[in-house]
Amino acid sequence: MAGLASRILDYWFLPPDDPGHGRDRAMWFNGTPAIDADIARRFGADIEKALHGRLNHLASSPRGALALCLLLDQMTRNVFRGSPRAFSGDARARRVARSAVVRGFDQRLPPYQRAFLYMPFHHSESRGDQNRCVGLLWPVSRPGAFKYAVGHRDIVVRFGRFPHRNAALGRMDTLGEAAYLSAPHERYGQ
Repeated sequence: MAGLASRILDYWFLPPDDPGHGRDRAMWFNGTPAIDADIARRFGADIEKALHGRLNHLASSPRGALALCLLLDQMTRNVFRGSPRAFSGDARARRVARSAVVRGFDQRLPPYQRAFLYMPFHHSESRGDQNRCVGLLWPVSRPGAFKYAVGHRDIVVRFGRFPHRNAALGRMDTLGEAAYLSAPHERYGQ
């Protein structure tokens, strides 16, 4: 399955010999229907396997753990955008990321990849995971990315969850969340 991990990482980060490798890509945080459809076509079957635990063996190496986190945490958000399934891999992705950090796998990845290994904590509605994300990202992220992580954490501290997910998850907004969502503020994806 090293081939699958390489295929996922080459798609997400571009191949190592590509001039854009290691640079930010618009598709990471500005999904479009075309990008979502491309990910579904290329990786839809792999996402389903990952969601059902049939790719857990990938988590036995740094690159494999990262690839599995991308399937479960990032690509689900593309393929299932706006629906509860966008978050269906979150718990599994957090388990993979926690194990990878404990095993020191994150330290064997370049910083731009390490940040994506930490994304399951960034997407969590747990204060502990949010604090873990901020602590892990501090030494490896650019100031703008770190500010973004702190902003996510502050929302979870304030509301106990991400109000911008309420509609997709069928949750009712509290009065405070409704006021927050109607006011001008930083807009986050899913």
